[in-house]
Amino acid sequence: MQVTYNGHPLYWFIKDIKASAPNTTLGEDLATFGGVWYVVSASTGNPVTSAVSSSTSSTTAGSGY
Repeated sequence: MQVTYNGHPLYWFIKDIKASAPNTTLGEDLATFGGVWYVVSASTGNPVTSAVSSSTSSTTAGSGY
């Protein structure tokens, strides 16, 4: 079974869980495991590929492409 959002498989990146600051995404734009990984927008389900102000962003787990 695979969790998806807007057709994208979702995964946790272990280094994001252990990040020292809130909203830190150490796996963002990481090219590994057969794709480039991005945070997924909770509001649209699409990858967030550019920096967004923390007051307007809402993100969840990453998705590889």
